[in-house]
Amino acid sequence: MLISMIVPCYQGNKYLEKIDRMASANAKMLPEDVSLELVIVNDSPWIELDKSKLSEEEYTLKIIINEKNSGIHKSRANGIKAAAGDYILMLDQDDIITDDCFASHLQTIGNTDVSVSNGYKRNDGIDIKIYKSKKQQLKITKLFWYLYLENRILSPGQCLIKQSAIPMEWCDTIMVENGADDMLLWVMMLGKKRTFIVNPSYSYIHVATGENVSNDDLKMADSTYEMLKIIKEKNYCSSFMQWILKRKIDNDVCYVKTAKDKYFDYKMIEVLRKKLARSR
Repeated sequence: MLISMIVPCYQGNKYLEKIDRMASANAKMLPEDVSLELVIVNDSPWIELDKSKLSEEEYTLKIIINEKNSGIHKSRANGIKAAAGDYILMLDQDDIITDDCFASHLQTIGNTDVSVSNGYKRNDGIDIKIYKSKKQQLKITKLFWYLYLENRILSPGQCLIKQSAIPMEWCDTIMVENGADDMLLWVMMLGKKRTFIVNPSYSYIHVATGENVSNDDLKMADSTYEMLKIIKEKNYCSSFMQWILKRKIDNDVCYVKTAKDKYFDYKMIEVLRKKLARSR
């Protein structure tokens, strides 16, 4: 069995030693019949990656060079297309996984398509749990919560994904606005009845560096509007869920711009949510 660890890099030489350390440490903890492939996607092709910082002792290495700066979605898709692994984990260059991350996911995933771990959001050296309760984490399995609340998976770095379960249209429908491409992936997969399972381990840390698109609320809203357009065109969820998502984005944008909610009927939406839940 082979696991592919895909890391898009943008001006990423300063991260290579850390990436090498994480890949090597995880490879050492894998079962004897499992090996690790590190796939680095260089999204700043005018800068040559310094391979001397990558040991290649515990893992095999592939370096993919984008023809031009293409953004995170295209870089992830290029990495998936080049990867040979039975399972995929997509990690941002500035994020962190524990030494037993892959081993933990393998113990959890079983016959499901995606194992989603807990972890931390790190901002200015302060770590906050991604999921503060099991109830919160269990929402990863229901499409409704992604559209009603927000993306229930902070980052693909939390997830070990069966490669065969990744819809190829996600790799071919590249978003222009960075930020919501991973949520689009989960919406596609849940719409296609892919199975998600909770991994309770804290094996991932999302590091806020100021470079993360998710830190910019208005840019993220633009990306989510683009995602909504794709969802409508491809019909990945019902018109009711599309309506809820649009209202949520509109309300978020209004709040960012005015500090006031645009809508005051969330109680009504909650009633509709309960009605929908009972009908399933």
